This record gives sequence, C-alpha cells and structure tokens, in this order.
Amino acid sequence: MARHEAGGVSRALREALRSGGERETRGPKLPGSSVGEGDLDEIRLKIIQYLCHSPCRQLGVIAREFDLAEHTIHWHLTKLIDSGFLTSTRDRKHILYYVTGLIHSRDVPLLFALSNERARSIYRYLLENPGDDQNTLRKELKMTHQTVSWFTRRLRELELLTMVQDGKHHRFFPTGMLERLRTNSRDRVKQFRDSLISNIEKTGLKATVIRSTDQNLVLRFEVEGHRVVLRFDTDPFLTCID
Repeated sequence: MARHEAGGVSRALREALRSGGERETRGPKLPGSSVGEGDLDEIRLKIIQYLCHSPCRQLGVIAREFDLAEHTIHWHLTKLIDSGFLTSTRDRKHILYYVTGLIHSRDVPLLFALSNERARSIYRYLLENPGDDQNTLRKELKMTHQTVSWFTRRLRELELLTMVQDGKHHRFFPTGMLERLRTNSRDRVKQFRDSLISNIEKTGLKATVIRSTDQNLVLRFEVEGHRVVLRFDTDPFLTCID
C-alpha cells in the first residue's frame, strides 16, 4: 500500500521540530526557597518555564523534574495558582497543571495524553513513518502488542491518528490535528506573551525581553541578587511531542 501524508501535516511538523533551533535549557536543580507567599522567585519562574514547555503535568512529575519533595512543589504550585500564573484541572483521576492563558482547557486531554513518553514515541515515529502497521510499531519501538494497541486507540480517540484497513494490517497515519491547533492558537499565544510579561512585572520583577518569536520568549531578570535568563516556550502543540 502506498504511503501518504494527510494534508502534508507530517512534513510540516517534522520541519518545525527540526528547525526549532536551540532546545530548552533548564537551570540547575533548585533547593527549597524561603520566598514569601506572594513573591515570584527563581524556582517559581522555572516552574512556569517547565510547564510552558511541558503542559498538563501531574504533581509527582513536576516534583521529580525539580528533585524536590511533593509537598514543597505543591506549595509553590498553589501560590502560582493563587497569583494567576497557573491553572489546575482534573482529567479523569489526575490533577494536572498548566500555565494560564497558554492553552485552552479543551486541549488538556490531548496534551496530557502526549505527556506520556510511549504515546509521544508512537506519534513521532508515525510522523516519520506514516502508514506503518501495529506489528512494525511493536518491533521498532520495542513495545508490547497491548501497549501499542492501547496508545494507538487513545491517539485515535483524540483524533491525532487515523487507521486504514489494508488486508490483515491496520495502518496508522497522523492527522492534521496538531497543525490545526498550532494555527488556531497563534492569536492566543501572542496575547499570552504580553500578559506573561505584564503579570511578572506586577510582582515587582523587571522582565527584559531578549528575544520573542512565534515559538519562544526569552526574558532576563534580576532575581535575589543575580541575573537569570529563561526561555519560555510558547508553542505547546510543538513542544508536546519534543
């Protein structure tokens, strides 16, 4: 069966992933902070940075990323929610966190699904190899039949994949969903960049713009007596499969 790419989406996403330039550089693991409840310190800035790149993450995942106890991260998350920087929501039995204004609440299930490494691996593989079947996915990605079956079904439910029957084979193709979401979010992302800077400066921090593109915003701060430069990714439907 001849392979094809639905609407050119595979090619467009591959090029975006390859041309993204520098990858996110996260700072060193940070110790607990004595910051006041309403303040915005380096660790909270880096939590915002992390959730811009990796939206819809659970408490335990965020705690492991920063190598801090869950109760410490939970305290910082609560204060960031109280100050309007973050939003928490429930997806089935999971409580998820994302940066307010960067994504729409209706996109949470899709982004949460792609926060799973196996789901991302399957989706990225199919971007490069549209039309491969379940057995090929299992062999190439070294996953069980049940794992591939479960995740391809979930990605189809979210309209990220379509399945074509080819004799005895079920072949999978990426849809244009992520590309459409990227296109539809451009106005919101522009507003988000402006509001992020404004909200940060309302806490008393001066944010200097070093670079602003469609995919990221680089800001410089003076925090606790030293200079901090952070890159905030603003293309969540690209970084979610990064």
